[in-house]
Amino acid sequence: MSSILLVEDDPMVRRIFRLLLEEARHTVCATGQADEALTFCLDRLVELAIVDTFLPGEGGLRLIGRLKQEYPHVKILALTGGFLAADHRQRVVRMGVHALLDKPFPPSELLRVVQSMIAPSP
Repeated sequence: MSSILLVEDDPMVRRIFRLLLEEARHTVCATGQADEALTFCLDRLVELAIVDTFLPGEGGLRLIGRLKQEYPHVKILALTGGFLAADHRQRVVRMGVHALLDKPFPPSELLRVVQSMIAPSP
């Protein structure tokens, strides 16, 4: 169906999300680090990036900014912790992400949002 970049630092969450997306017939490149994510975008035609806003190293917010600048065609789904302060959440939205999900969320919600983001426009 589509090529998805998944950037999530929690190995268990990353594995679950990857399996869920692959079962829905998506091609998934998964990493736990922001710097590897940009390499994945260079090496593959990625349509959608699912990015945890809290990542070690470069960090999720900075990665989102770089993806928007270097790969403007890639749609971005930001994942945040439900405990985020309103100002952090607003900052993520202002960065121009296409969608935002607060963890925890049911697997069906991830699939619903992904499908809505990759569906062809009418």
